[in-house]
Amino acid sequence: MRRIKFMLVSVMVLFIFTPSAHSQFLGQLETAPTLLRGNYSFGGYAGVYDDAFAIYGGFRSGIADYMDFGLKLGIVNYEYDNRDDESGILVGVDLKYRILETEIGDPLDLSMGGSMEISNVENCTRLALGGNMILSRDFCFNNGRLISPYGRLNLRMERKSWKHWYQWNWEKYHKTDLEMGLNLGVSLELTPNTFLVGELQMDEFYGIIVGANFYID
Repeated sequence: MRRIKFMLVSVMVLFIFTPSAHSQFLGQLETAPTLLRGNYSFGGYAGVYDDAFAIYGGFRSGIADYMDFGLKLGIVNYEYDNRDDESGILVGVDLKYRILETEIGDPLDLSMGGSMEISNVENCTRLALGGNMILSRDFCFNNGRLISPYGRLNLRMERKSWKHWYQWNWEKYHKTDLEMGLNLGVSLELTPNTFLVGELQMDEFYGIIVGANFYID
């Protein structure tokens, strides 16, 4: 009953957030299961997108039963307004709550939650708020190592603010859009505490993201 109630609340939150979004660079880069309370993970990633490139790191912590918190920070470089490449910062935070778990007989692992992403490049700032639904499933090789395909559906709203040089003056513009994106990836266990991840992002910025996660029990 507790999980059914939380699922309903999560769906409501998802659609409430759906009415701020666009510049998704940070991806998912993890499967649906959440970290246990007191467990942590660190990661390093690189993404190549349409006319853009990003490198960033991530930190994750289990904060409650079936819930964890993530933070990502990095830099992005992309072509803006048909001019030279420009660089800026990326910041992302998210909360994830696990609803289904294969350990107790569910067919898939399922988590839902919310996320925020900010990109700030010269003359252009984007703030994206949204909700995520994450599905994954673990498969075990003969050597005992895991491979875990996963997917994330992201619905979000984005507030974009930018300046454009027009008739010898900088003109300020603002725009809010509704966006949806899909990320498909796979996590591969190298050691019990080290996993490689690769991800295809189908969003406003199409791209490929690769990296590694390191877990601390």
